[in-house]
Amino acid sequence: MKKRLLIITIAVITIILSITILPSGIYSDGLTYSIGDIGPGGGIVFYDKGNDDGGWRYLEAATSDTGGTGYWSNIIDIAVGPAAQGTAIGTGKTNTEAIIAQTGHTASAAKMCKDYHGGDLTDWFLPSRDEQAEMWSQRSIIGNFRNDYYWSSSERDFQYVTARQFGAGFTSGLFKAYPGVTYWVRAI
Repeated sequence: MKKRLLIITIAVITIILSITILPSGIYSDGLTYSIGDIGPGGGIVFYDKGNDDGGWRYLEAATSDTGGTGYWSNIIDIAVGPAAQGTAIGTGKTNTEAIIAQTGHTASAAKMCKDYHGGDLTDWFLPSRDEQAEMWSQRSIIGNFRNDYYWSSSERDFQYVTARQFGAGFTSGLFKAYPGVTYWVRAI
């Protein structure tokens, strides 16, 4: 009887300890995050689509700028095309991959995000227009934005891409290259 009681007591203590030391949430392990939580990459969770369809549920932004550049891509006069023209939430990763896959690509805002390894994760990307709009709406939670333009991954055509002015909140079509001018990059 005492041995059985001891086993039950140990089991209950083990369960209680395991519940109290679990992290606040993990993207793919069935736990949940709230907007404003620190995500697995050390960034801030700023979007929850409410389900895991497509293999993801949350978007997390780096807590500081990934860098700045006057060039959206080193390829400035050829359209990436439809593969990088997604604007909706959920299209930034595909856009980023298409920008980096361009023949002759060596440097871009997208590559700066892909090369970022916050939390030792390697799946960071340049946000699409609508992902960036959501970042702007949650800017006080994410923090550390400049009152300046940030590149998005959403290409408009062979010459223009969408960027957002984070001080005022509006989007603009900017040339893919502005030598001598810095536009900022924030990985998600």
